[in-house]
This record gives sequence, C-alpha cells and structure tokens, in this order.
Amino acid sequence: MECRKVYNIPSTESTGRGDHHGTTIFYRIKLSIRKKKPVIISIAERLDFLTARATVFRQGIVSLILASLGSLIGGIYLGSFSETLELLPGLIIMIPAAIGMRGNIFASLGSRMSTALHMGEISGLRKSPLVTDNIAASLFLTLIVSCYLGTLSRVAAAVFGFH
Repeated sequence: MECRKVYNIPSTESTGRGDHHGTTIFYRIKLSIRKKKPVIISIAERLDFLTARATVFRQGIVSLILASLGSLIGGIYLGSFSETLELLPGLIIMIPAAIGMRGNIFASLGSRMSTALHMGEISGLRKSPLVTDNIAASLFLTLIVSCYLGTLSRVAAAVFGFH
C-alpha cells in the first residue's frame, strides 16, 4: 500500500498543482537534488526551521555532551588502574564484557523510557512510578549481571592461566 493512501496525503496528480509540499524545506531540497538545481531558502524559513526544532537540538546537544563527559571520565578512571591491570591481568577479560553489558542494559532502558514517553505514559520531568521502576530494574539487572560476569571472568582467568 502506498504511504500517501495510509496517511491520506493528496498526491500531486490529484491536485494538479503539486505544491502541497512547498512549505517543507526537506521536500524543496529533495526536489533541487532531483532536478539538479540550487535551492534558495530565505533567512526567515531557516529561522522557522531552527526554532521549530530548537528543543530537539538542545536535548541532543546536552545528551551528547553528557555522554562525551562520561566517556572521558571513564577513560581517565580506567587509565588510573593501569598498575592494577598489570598486577591482575584477569581484569582485562572483564572490561569489554562489562562495557557491552552496560550498553545493552541501558540501551533497553532508553528504549523503554522513550516508548513510554511517546505513548504518553510519562510526561516531562515529573516523578513517575514507571520511571523509578524502570531505573530500579536496570540497576538491579546491572548488579546481577555484574556478579555473574565477575564469576565468569574469574573462571576464564583460571582456565587461561591469568593469575
């Protein structure tokens, strides 16, 4: 089934003019690429585009800055353990698995939270039992899997002769 029929968008053939997309910048850019002609976007249109998406830009920038700072702090902290890693090489077995575990657990947390946010089950920054339950479940899962991962790393270190 065609997307236009599902979302009830009039096709260019039915209107005859083909200008129902004229107000969107993305459609105009797409047309300019297709026709190999430059697109002219006024300053007012650019400002409208940016102000309409300012919240998304702000949230994205904040998220990227926090993720970068977290990676930087984690790298500095891990670098301070270089002597410990030389004394206990078995810990090196655990590092990639721990990073992957945290990524998987908190990616699923982010997925659940964004789904709940988009479905309207949570709104804004108000305290919600759904949010606290999801965070508690992720922390509990991290604790359980970390214990399992530590045990598995200890066994692997013993099997491969890392003491």
